[in-house]
Amino acid sequence: MATITHGGNTAFTKLITLVKTALGGKVDKVEGKVLSTNDLTDALKQGYDGAVTHAAAAHAPAGAQVNVIEAVKVNGTAAEIADKAVNITVPTKVSEIANDSKFQTEAEVDAKIAAADHMKRKKVTSVDDIDASAAGAEEYIYMVPKGTGKNADKFDEYMVIDGAPEKVGDWEVNLDGYVQSKDITEMTADDVQTIWDSIT
Repeated sequence: MATITHGGNTAFTKLITLVKTALGGKVDKVEGKVLSTNDLTDALKQGYDGAVTHAAAAHAPAGAQVNVIEAVKVNGTAAEIADKAVNITVPTKVSEIANDSKFQTEAEVDAKIAAADHMKRKKVTSVDDIDASAAGAEEYIYMVPKGTGKNADKFDEYMVIDGAPEKVGDWEVNLDGYVQSKDITEMTADDVQTIWDSIT
């Protein structure tokens, strides 16, 4: 199996040193400013100041009125104003709203779940102990021991499919292809330097 390397304290210390060195000649960013070659002359600033002053001045036409809400409508219908106030009733319970989308209540959902088929596990001694003709036989995953001794806690899994037991899986775990700790080595400072030199 190929050797896999990972970074440790030495490698990351070297990397930090390289980054600090690379950033040593950079200009610090000043809040609110950006680096630019577009110098602002006095003439340009005077023009910008004049534009800001003009934009801030009032430009409303003669006869204009202040933008004031004169009516409140609910779904297009004007709401009644009483004592200088408008009372808009907002539903606070689902029962106050028409259930036109047929949403289900908690009790209705629970009933649907309870009525649905559920897969359950059942331990049996052997495949011969699976009664494929029993009521609800297709709702179980049957756990058949692989053997005795060290294999007593391992099982083959069967389901009743089309009236007969069929093996659908087992509890064996395949670790082929997994990396072991002995196959992992720590990156060195020289490794980091080599990678750094290849991209700078």
